[in-house]
Amino acid sequence: MKKCTCCNKEKDLNAFYFSCGRYKHPCIACTKNKRQSIQGVLYQRWRGIVQRCEGQVGHFTTAIGKEHISKEEFFAWALKDGVFCNLYEKWKKAQFNIGLSPSIDRINITKGYTFGNIQWITMRENNSKSMSDHILAFGKTFKKSKKVRLWKNTGEEMFFSSGKAASKFFGKNRLAVTNNIIMGHKINGWNCEWRKT
Repeated sequence: MKKCTCCNKEKDLNAFYFSCGRYKHPCIACTKNKRQSIQGVLYQRWRGIVQRCEGQVGHFTTAIGKEHISKEEFFAWALKDGVFCNLYEKWKKAQFNIGLSPSIDRINITKGYTFGNIQWITMRENNSKSMSDHILAFGKTFKKSKKVRLWKNTGEEMFFSSGKAASKFFGKNRLAVTNNIIMGHKINGWNCEWRKT
């Protein structure tokens, strides 16, 4: 048995998340309630914005290096925005169906998370919009694995089937390798690019 630090109730251990060799506080139910609260949702969406702009996500994003509004500006804007409040209430009535959760969307994906370029839509709408946005902006999507070419000025050259395969060669995580390729940075002395087929 373990006591939750939030609801102060004694609960069985399976009522708590287990990670890094220990049971986490608070209990699963209280954690979900916190995440599904208005403040919890806004904090998660804000973290997502920062992680995308700073390249801390594990997938390709066009937001890397882009400008974003501050946390204070984001919270103030969202809480005054009727669309967010309406979406949140609908999500709550739908028993927090993930497809209906409020999602922050960039109207133009070649620009950052700034006023005039952000709007609230559902998670389902954002997921379906993502692919068409990439096609409109770049003429292609980035969902499939892309081959990687490495080369040095000495003439050495190597090819990998994906960013994941290249990351194993360098002994680095895939996100770090992907971001270096996108930014045009060398990795351990190797020039990197997505292979043109």
